[in-house]
Amino acid sequence: IRIGIESEPDAVDATASAQCSDASYTIDPQNYITNGVASTFSWAAAPEAGLVLVSAGAGSGVITETYTNETAGALNVVYTVTPTAVGGQTCAGDVFTITVPINPEPEALATQTLANECSDGGFVITPQSYITNTVASSFTWVAAYNGLTGGAGAGSGDINETLTNTSGAIVNVTYTVTPTGLNGCLGDDFVLVVPSGPEAVGTAY
Repeated sequence: IRIGIESEPDAVDATASAQCSDASYTIDPQNYITNGVASTFSWAAAPEAGLVLVSAGAGSGVITETYTNETAGALNVVYTVTPTAVGGQTCAGDVFTITVPINPEPEALATQTLANECSDGGFVITPQSYITNTVASSFTWVAAYNGLTGGAGAGSGDINETLTNTSGAIVNVTYTVTPTGLNGCLGDDFVLVVPSGPEAVGTAY
């Protein structure tokens, strides 16, 4: 008498690559089966405090979810996965975990109006100081001058400009800033508005 002994799916606890806040990700538990046994999966998620579920997966098969990280540091979602071999006796494997770190994205108020600057007076704006959750970031920006002259038009890092206003009235320059966390997570654009006062223009006699 010969009795066939079918393999159960084997896996070890693992940590997946880090994901970004508010970005959908997909994880295939089959990739973590170390002996290659084709399997089906059921799973349950346990997010750390500070993670808010945006889009929930089905609880079976491939894991596809989205979380918002409301903190300034990485937080983990731990998936407890139960594998079951496909076909034959459908042998169940041991439960294993997949830990997914969720990095925060830089956050800022959508629009902020800064202090007035003078025509022909240089100013420096540090976008990092407007990141409300303190995530260290790099920045690119583009400007709309509305008739002001002397600006670069676009740039990266700090905004360092000297603008000329000959209109006789206060004119706003708007900087649309794109933040990218040093953790690789892209934040939403935000706008910095800088009012520029006019310079006095004398009349020659």
